[in-house]
Amino acid sequence: FDGQAVRILSEVLDNDTAEDFFIDKLNTAHEYRSYKCLQRLSMLGGERFQSRNQATELAYLLLNENLYQTDYSAWSATQVRLGEIQTLLAFEQSCNKTAINILSDVPQKDRETEAFFVRDVKCPKEYSLFLL
Repeated sequence: FDGQAVRILSEVLDNDTAEDFFIDKLNTAHEYRSYKCLQRLSMLGGERFQSRNQATELAYLLLNENLYQTDYSAWSATQVRLGEIQTLLAFEQSCNKTAINILSDVPQKDRETEAFFVRDVKCPKEYSLFLL
C-alpha cells in the first residue's frame, strides 16, 4: 500500500465499510508475514493484561455465586475481560498455526529468502500501540 496501509485501514474502519474491503493474496510470503504480524499484534494485546494466568483467575472469580448475586456489574465486567483474554489467546495460536502450515508448503531454499524473513525480536511496543 506504498506506506499508506494504516491510513487506508483506518478509513475503512471509520467509514464502516469493512465488509466491502478485500485484499487479494499477493503471494505466499506476504500471506505468511501477514499471519506472523497478526500473531504478534494479538500477543501485544494480551500483554496488556497482568499475566496469562489472569484468565484462570477470572474464571474462578466467575464461579463465585456471591459475586453474581451481589455485584452483577463486576461479574459482567469480569466475564467480558475473560472473553477478551481467551479470544486474544485463541487468535494468537490460530495465526501461529496458520503461519506454520503456510511455511510447511514452501521449499526450504525459499524459506531462507528475504521474502519470508520475520524478525526474531518484536518491534518496540510503542510502534504498534496505536493499532490496538
